[in-house]
Amino acid sequence: MLQSLLRGLAHSSLYRDFRFQIRLTVVVGALFVFVFPSLVGMNLFYLDLFSGHPDLRGFPEQPAALAAFINLAGDAAVREVVLGLVFSAGLICILGACHGEARLAPLLNALGLLLVMYSLYFLLVASDRCIPGLGCSREFFFTAAGLAGAFGLGAVMIAHSPRRMAAWFALPYIPLLIYQDYLWLVTLARTPRIVLSWETTFAVLLGFITMLIPILLALIRFTPRRS
Repeated sequence: MLQSLLRGLAHSSLYRDFRFQIRLTVVVGALFVFVFPSLVGMNLFYLDLFSGHPDLRGFPEQPAALAAFINLAGDAAVREVVLGLVFSAGLICILGACHGEARLAPLLNALGLLLVMYSLYFLLVASDRCIPGLGCSREFFFTAAGLAGAFGLGAVMIAHSPRRMAAWFALPYIPLLIYQDYLWLVTLARTPRIVLSWETTFAVLLGFITMLIPILLALIRFTPRRS
């Protein structure tokens, strides 16, 4: 069995098709030079923005906190624009190399799955803070929900051309929904009275967004193409 596997690999396109080798090299190079570093940079900045600045949790009311938030927002804009441009450059290289090459479709599916994992990450972090009510500020909620939605929908758009795996991207959200249900049940059991507030509203919206994203992924996948 091992000999047949090695024989098939030796006669595959990876060793016989030079054009395919160039395309594969471009995809792998773009992943390590552009995509992965930008994703790591986004993750580190996200942690620094919402974990390293506890004084900015909640909507800043005092002038000093407002000035600090404005400076932080300006820093965020510059960093995210640069990271977004680097990430977009990597996507252009990957999509260009995969265009018209069905054998590279699994790489697009894997990249889409990676973006889904990032979407789940932002929703998971928001769940731990927003649903139990541990300081779910406006800035935190909208940033987490926006990034989760952008990465989730971007995953389907990237894997939309092969159209083989995109609908399955909705399945990883099911464990997260179960986890959010658990957090909500524990919160309701421990809280004698729920007061309608911004944090409660964000917690409800978070559950709705977590249900809406996989539905949108599946609908985009099963929408017929127009000729």
